Amino acid sequence: MAAKILFALFLFGGSLFAQDMTVSIQDTNGNRTTGTISGDNVFFQDNHGNSAFGTISGANVFMNTSKGQITFGTIKDGNVFLTDQKGNTTGTIKDGNIFLSNSDGSITTGTYDSNGNALTSTSPSTQQQQQINQQNYEAGAAFGNAAGSLIATGIENHRMKSYCKANPTSTLHLANGIGMPCPGAPLQQAELDDVDRYCAENPGLDMYIGFHKFDCDKPPNPPNLKWAIWEMDQSHYAYKHQHDKIVISWGLNSDQLLAKWEYWRATYCTLAPVAAKYKDLDDKKQRCNYMSLGDLYSISQSVPHDYALASGYYQKACDGGNMAGCQVLGYFYDKGQGVTQDYTRARMYYQKACDNGNMAGCTNLGTLFNKGRGVSQDYALAHSFYQKACDNGNMGGCEALGYLYDNGQQGVPQNYTQARSFYQKACDGGEMTACNNLGYLYDNGRGVPLNYAMARSFYQKACDNGNMAGCTNLGTVFNKGRGVAQDYAQARSYYQKACDGGIEGACTLLHSFH
Repeated sequence: MAAKILFALFLFGGSLFAQDMTVSIQDTNGNRTTGTISGDNVFFQDNHGNSAFGTISGANVFMNTSKGQITFGTIKDGNVFLTDQKGNTTGTIKDGNIFLSNSDGSITTGTYDSNGNALTSTSPSTQQQQQINQQNYEAGAAFGNAAGSLIATGIENHRMKSYCKANPTSTLHLANGIGMPCPGAPLQQAELDDVDRYCAENPGLDMYIGFHKFDCDKPPNPPNLKWAIWEMDQSHYAYKHQHDKIVISWGLNSDQLLAKWEYWRATYCTLAPVAAKYKDLDDKKQRCNYMSLGDLYSISQSVPHDYALASGYYQKACDGGNMAGCQVLGYFYDKGQGVTQDYTRARMYYQKACDNGNMAGCTNLGTLFNKGRGVSQDYALAHSFYQKACDNGNMGGCEALGYLYDNGQQGVPQNYTQARSFYQKACDGGEMTACNNLGYLYDNGRGVPLNYAMARSFYQKACDNGNMAGCTNLGTVFNKGRGVAQDYAQARSYYQKACDGGIEGACTLLHSFH
């Protein structure tokens, strides 16, 4: 409608058309239109990039806009009649006042001065006014409904409280048939089941059945993904805000809060899609790592061991192509740790790991054939798997090769020199069982000159690094005085350490001192 006002404005100043004019019009919405009137020619452009051009002849107007719209009509004695594709605009422009009735039902009013400047405003169109009226009606209706609902609820609550005050163990039946149990009324099992279903899907919220309030503060058993996410967020906040009064009220120390977060992180990764993301305690984005979660529950000290849960994570790791997960899963089936012992499955996972470059899998596969667990005993085949593992840097494979040569088995003749060579390689590579066995070779002069000092040094290395057989043998060195001054106190100390570490023979030797 701004274009229609402009046409009317400048055509009205008929006495000015004999000379060139520059025009500037701005309405109350900040829209500005500028242009020129030269003789009978008109050109306008507004601040939105729209333009209009045309001719004036007497009282007749013809305008063509940049959008292809055409406006034409007459202005005479202050009366306006214009026609465009949308319909008709009529009104007056007289004595500095503007009043136009637009084809869409809106009204444009304003003023202009002798320089051709206009200030106008336009009311909503008929359609817009209808929309406004409808919105006002809907808002009023919503407010009325809400107010009525509050009043009705207040009346109903008052009635319920009055009833329950007089009948604390009864149930009030409403007009709609719903029963509202009073505080002392027993709940039906179906109602308790409703609470369980609601809380399973709404962690941290609460639910009312009559005057019974239920806090959804305990996860379902087993927990679902919604609860895992909520609990992980709660634990994350608690660990980061340990001085918060609410967190203090939990009565958990820092290690317990960490363990709680670890548990829910693990639960989340169990239930979430593969490689799901989460924020760690440093607020960094991480992906669920099933191998590390398996280790968390099988070898970590930060949470109680749960081998069944760990086996599930190792299974996911293996299924996702992590061969270390396959190897550990094979070990779990081999030992019946967290799963039912199954040598066939153990062999399957060891084989998968070995075939795909995991040398610990090759070593353990060799041990199945060495011991005949779930397969026919085959020392030569065991030797081949141990050799593959050792050649590719697995020190357990080297130690196992040394043991085969140390004891001599069918298909692998006894050879102390070979045994010492493989024990040495494995010991140098950090395999403490090999260090103990190497000490035993020197202690007994097998394949090497008898050398108690060397024997003691290898026993000591093994014992210091957690090998309890090395501690037992070191105790015997001091007990017998082999290469050292006989020292029963030292012997007793090493036997005690080995006994505490689970070596029954060390316990027997320890008791012999008494």
